[in-house]
Amino acid sequence: MKTIFKKPSLLFKITIFIIIIFFIFTIFYIKKSQKNNRLENNNISPTPTTVLKNSEDKNIRCPADVKQCPNGTYVSRTSPSCAFSPCP
Repeated sequence: MKTIFKKPSLLFKITIFIIIIFFIFTIFYIKKSQKNNRLENNNISPTPTTVLKNSEDKNIRCPADVKQCPNGTYVSRTSPSCAFSPCP
C-alpha cells in the first residue's frame, strides 16, 4: 500500500515551530501584563486623600471623607490629627 501523506518538509517543521514559540511568548507577555496591572491596582487607596499642611510645613495626608452632622451639614477632616471638625 502506498501512503497518501508525504513526510513533512523541513521548512514546514520550522514554520510550525516558530508559530508555537510565538504563541508561547504571546501568552507569557499577556500573563505578565495582567500581573503587573493587578499589582498597580493594589496600590490604590480605598478612600481619596487630601494633602494638608500643618504649622511646621510638613505634608499630612488625610482621607478625603466627610461626616454628616445631626443637623444635616457635613464636616471634613482637618490637620494635624486628621480628626473631623466639630459639627456646627
